[in-house]
Amino acid sequence: MISSYLLLYLLTYICGLLSKNSILFFVIFLIIIILVILKYDKKQLAIIVFLFLLGLFMMKQEKEYNLNTYKGYLKITEKHDNYQIVEADSYNFITYDFNDYYQGDIFYVEGDIKRLEGNAIPLISDFKSYMKSKNISNNLVVNSYVYKRKLKNGIDKNKIINKILSNHDEETKKFIKMIVFGDKIDSQELYNDLKNLSVIHLFVISGFHINVLFIFLKKLGSKYIKNDILILLLIFPYIFLLGYTIPSLRAYLTICLRYISKRYLKNYLDSFSIIFLLAFFFLFINPLNIKNISFILTFFASFNILLINKLKFKLTFLKPIYFSSLTYLAMLPIILYLNYEFNAFAIILNIIFSSVIPFIYLISILGIIPYLQFLLLPLIHGFYQIINIANEYSQMLIMGKPSINLMLIYYSLYYFFINYFLIGRKKLSLKVFLSIIVALVFQYYKPYFRFQDEVSFIDVGQGDCTLINYKNNLGNILIDTGGSSYYDYATKRIIPYLKAKGIKSLDYVIISHDDFDHNGALPSLLTNFKVKKVYNRENFETIKIKNEKIININNKDYSNNNDNSLVIYLKACKLNFLFTGDISSIVEKNIIQEYPTLKVDVLKISHHGSKTSSSEEFLEVLKPILAVISVGKNNFYGHPSIETLARLNKMNIKYYRTDLNGTIIITKMNNYILKIKEIFIN
Repeated sequence: MISSYLLLYLLTYICGLLSKNSILFFVIFLIIIILVILKYDKKQLAIIVFLFLLGLFMMKQEKEYNLNTYKGYLKITEKHDNYQIVEADSYNFITYDFNDYYQGDIFYVEGDIKRLEGNAIPLISDFKSYMKSKNISNNLVVNSYVYKRKLKNGIDKNKIINKILSNHDEETKKFIKMIVFGDKIDSQELYNDLKNLSVIHLFVISGFHINVLFIFLKKLGSKYIKNDILILLLIFPYIFLLGYTIPSLRAYLTICLRYISKRYLKNYLDSFSIIFLLAFFFLFINPLNIKNISFILTFFASFNILLINKLKFKLTFLKPIYFSSLTYLAMLPIILYLNYEFNAFAIILNIIFSSVIPFIYLISILGIIPYLQFLLLPLIHGFYQIINIANEYSQMLIMGKPSINLMLIYYSLYYFFINYFLIGRKKLSLKVFLSIIVALVFQYYKPYFRFQDEVSFIDVGQGDCTLINYKNNLGNILIDTGGSSYYDYATKRIIPYLKAKGIKSLDYVIISHDDFDHNGALPSLLTNFKVKKVYNRENFETIKIKNEKIININNKDYSNNNDNSLVIYLKACKLNFLFTGDISSIVEKNIIQEYPTLKVDVLKISHHGSKTSSSEEFLEVLKPILAVISVGKNNFYGHPSIETLARLNKMNIKYYRTDLNGTIIITKMNNYILKIKEIFIN
């Protein structure tokens, strides 16, 4: 079958993209050529050679704009809720300056080119990663612009959708936008509810929905529409309104290729071949689609569905249950890789929702017609009622982000499970299934098998936040939370990082003092994550973790709020850490007088490196081997000060900064080697 060669070729090209090295590409290509020649299949050989030539053309990486400024024309190619993607000089940029304009509008602009910055926190993904998958690495900051014209064929899909739904009430409009058009911006609350139930992937407009629509239109117009091409032409405007998303476009092109293969190629292309050809097509359009989660999910799900369809069940009425369960089981590692958790009742919920989605989807489409809104209103109220009940009794299981090795093991087991089931070896298949469950249980309890401490100075901008993660899950402590009135660090950075590490709860949160950049994210953290106890200056008491003590060494009262900061001394990674809050040199002097032999290996520099702290006398007594400065990039205060950095350099104290190095992770590998991991912002 041609699909086997296409699969090998596609895997070869993906390896080439991921490794940025074409050697492997050539080696496997030669193997494929030999296999084809041995079979004397000239037709397949011609196809493989053609694909090879395309592959050479495709070996490219993202384009980067090397200039710091831009002056010229640009066009809005995508318009989102709070940002736009624009094309300028054949490059794509993201900008935030054209909220009041529409897709297709053209401007003459002058602006600055800035590189997009990530959140510099390991394990968790961010907006920069998402933009990079769309071949966008830079932000265009517009200084001035002149509106030129609207492109003649420029059409704003959002404007069209709003026009179509102009006669609907707000609740109905949001529901239709989510279910029919996949808009999660206006329906953020519904989107989050479905995400918490681990069923959001069922409602994202995908191949399933396009196939349902195609079959519905075919049956509806069976008396009048005899040609599938007419139905495909009717569906195409809908694909446009979806924004040509990878899942919807893949499904649409799949139907087109099936029609072409059946009508003109005598079914030469089987379903597997079509999947591989389309995957190759999307990588040809943009090789960085290999990093696009929509690309990964839609093609992986399609391949898995074809695999499951080969299974034969004695009780046919149970097929939908098996189908939903196996599909979710196949998607679970990817879900965990993205969200780090899943709903304990996810499989049951997937079985329930997958059986009613076609009905909900089609009724929602009919509900677009003003005269048929009455069909949709009871459905909306009933749907929300079910969602609320499910959320009330649901239980999220924090699993952590699975490693690549674990995912390879999982999918190897999953493949053998399906394969043994196909050949009728049910008992062996059951044993492999139990091995899959063991792998999931191991992932859940993975924090208990962490054999070394870890201290993470989390990048929270201009603020402090440090996670102490003791080995074997003996204790998880957060010192300060950071805080910003413009950004929720708790839900955007801290909690995702905790969940990605598999941390189910925090034993203690210690707030050094009452400043917003140290405790501003605390309310959100307490609302969205389990915290057993919160300590501040008023209620702090010595914390005991096995044989170690966490103490406060600043017990005097001062008139200045910063000087009243808790100064936390603890041992982790076989190192002595000192967290100094925002104390000044006055408090530092009192500390070294009271503790003249205090041994410190790692010092968290006070007050983000302010010149009023980290005095030479203080550093001389402590003699730290390493210092960490938690500070925001290009902050208003000019932290860290030149004076503080000069003192650190004078005493040969190596230091790291969160504004330059991102999140700084410290572990002690053994008695002699200090391991420091920096997540650089680039």
